[in-house]
Amino acid sequence: RAEVNKENFMVDIINSAGEKLHSFKYSECPSQPIALDVGNYTLNVYSGEIPMLAWENPTYGASKEFQINRLQETAIGKVICKLSNIKVSVEYSSDIAEILADDTKVNVALGENNVDFSFTENRAAFFKAVNEVNTLDLTITGSFREVESGQSSSFEMTSKVSNVKAGQ
Repeated sequence: RAEVNKENFMVDIINSAGEKLHSFKYSECPSQPIALDVGNYTLNVYSGEIPMLAWENPTYGASKEFQINRLQETAIGKVICKLSNIKVSVEYSSDIAEILADDTKVNVALGENNVDFSFTENRAAFFKAVNEVNTLDLTITGSFREVESGQSSSFEMTSKVSNVKAGQ
């Protein structure tokens, strides 16, 4: 697993009214405690805005709720960021790859956004989750390398992948 550079992650402190009270880069985190009024807060940590769809653009984030009590110092503890978008890649087993022609492609759609994976594409696409639980629509089109004479070599197949969540 590749190490993620967290220096440019953003840290936001949000009050119970939804107002952003503090915002700073992780690398510029104050060395002294941050004074807050008594109340409930949410700490949001994230690597950046989540694009609707992008090649090789994983984003990470986490939220943690905490409470400030009168005359007490509150330690937030460890906040572990996780993948906050949906990673999609296409790979063919060697026995299938041997029979498919180079015009084969896979279209993956999530809501209004879709991307084509050419037969040789090895990058991952990252979708923003549109719901907590999503469905990916797949369309595979192409042709077979060798076919018996008189048979059509082109094909199209569709499928759905259900119960897809951010972080997968």
